[in-house]
Amino acid sequence: MFPLISAAVAASLMNLPILSGSLRPSFTARLNEGRAAAVQVRVVVSPVGVPIHCSSSFVNGPPSNVDAFCSMLQTSTRFSAAHDPKGQPAYGVVYLWAHWQHGRWAGSRVPSWNPPDLAITTNRLPKGLIEGVLLQFVLQTDKFGKVAHCIGPPRLTQQVLDLLCRTAGAQSKTPATDERGQPVPSVQEFIMRVTSQPFLDDVVKRIRSL
Repeated sequence: MFPLISAAVAASLMNLPILSGSLRPSFTARLNEGRAAAVQVRVVVSPVGVPIHCSSSFVNGPPSNVDAFCSMLQTSTRFSAAHDPKGQPAYGVVYLWAHWQHGRWAGSRVPSWNPPDLAITTNRLPKGLIEGVLLQFVLQTDKFGKVAHCIGPPRLTQQVLDLLCRTAGAQSKTPATDERGQPVPSVQEFIMRVTSQPFLDDVVKRIRSL
């Protein structure tokens, strides 16, 4: 069985970095022709809550928005640190968004079309989930990116959690790097999209009928 941590233990031990304050940009974004833009960045946070690395994960619009957003995060934003399964401060990896619409900042929500780290298809959707649902997992990885522990949404059954965690941990993840650029163990956010095959077949059928 993949090493899982119960929801109760996870709540007090292993967790991701938590942003302190607002993500409202302190810079003027450059917009595309529709006066809109969006960026998602991957942020590595140190064990003392300082964002030390920031890179582009998704961009819609001028790439300069990524540079400006990362610069803002690394100079004026602080986090509470991630914690490993033993409850010790650890390097953490999270993904943050910024959106602009109609020429104005439109918030930092995670969109429904958020590109997942992994998309899986099942014969039948687990009870209680909706088609295309985005599920957040927290993974502990070693300095080589190999997954050692996994926790997931508490609303899932242990059997489903076990299966999805084993799926998430089947491949190594991009390791976090410290202030000197050296790979280090970390606690990482991992997003999975789950869709049933009958639903996908129906979508394809509708598209072909257009």
